[in-house]
Amino acid sequence: MKQIKNVLVMLSLQKKHQERLEKTFKEWTFIYEKAPTQQQIDASDAIIGNPSLSYHLNQSHLQFLQLGSAGSDAYVQEGVLHEKTKLMNASGAYGVNISEHMLSFVLYFYKHLDIYRDHMKNGNWQHGADAREIMGSRTLIIGLGDLGGQFALRMHALGSYVSGIKRTVSQSIEGVDELHTMEDLDTELPKADIVALCLPQSPTTYHVMNLERLSKMKKDAVLINVGRGSAIDTDALLEIMKKGYFLGVGLDVTEEEPLNKDHPLWYQERVLLTPHVSGGLHLERNLDFVVDLAIRNLQHYLHEERLENEVNRRTGYRYREGGEENV
Repeated sequence: MKQIKNVLVMLSLQKKHQERLEKTFKEWTFIYEKAPTQQQIDASDAIIGNPSLSYHLNQSHLQFLQLGSAGSDAYVQEGVLHEKTKLMNASGAYGVNISEHMLSFVLYFYKHLDIYRDHMKNGNWQHGADAREIMGSRTLIIGLGDLGGQFALRMHALGSYVSGIKRTVSQSIEGVDELHTMEDLDTELPKADIVALCLPQSPTTYHVMNLERLSKMKKDAVLINVGRGSAIDTDALLEIMKKGYFLGVGLDVTEEEPLNKDHPLWYQERVLLTPHVSGGLHLERNLDFVVDLAIRNLQHYLHEERLENEVNRRTGYRYREGGEENV
């Protein structure tokens, strides 16, 4: 059986969460600190949360790192963690609220809410622009992990025909009418009224939406990105928008974060930016999920059982039954 004595928790937990951890692992010492010292890192056998890469984390005694985020790309870089450290992400915690955020992007552009917001400021009671319906539209979701899968359910329920792009095509996914691989991306883009990017960061997803691919989209399509900002070539996006492309672009992530105040994206009328807030632990249900996952994984680790959401350091994707997650 594995041995753990000291656990550093870098999440803002409620008292009930702390009590659950301490009741489950009575012999352990828990330190709750969002901004720990290097000495506290050095004394930890396990960490729950996302330590800054400014810390020295590559230590053999650090056996277990349960992230509070679905993204794990920063921690799979060579040399960040010791090869013995088990790395788990929190995929599954954020799909509901991020997919609702994505839906709000679609409705914002389809119903021209920006126009009516401005009309309201001026007491202007008049028609702004013709609204669109999600019913009968076609949605393309690139990346069908938890985020993409939850968005598919919502768009399908509202009457959109949903196509999905995965690394490999396997079993059917609820809410997805067609499954494709990345090899089909160029042929699927011109068909879509709504294109949603839900991709993790990896060498294969960097600038997957370049100028050539952006130009394949419908000129009046809606483009959404909630995965990683690097999936879209920002310069290419700005260039093609000058040609009148896109009904709207909803971005919760950008290549540069935080985005410089002078960046031209701020001044695009057909862009709606939110500062990487669609997912997070501010919702109690999400925090409950992460704490429950951490407890289960600590128990799995102690008994040398298969870990949930363990990340393959080579690919950056999490392991699942029968292999890695295909997104």
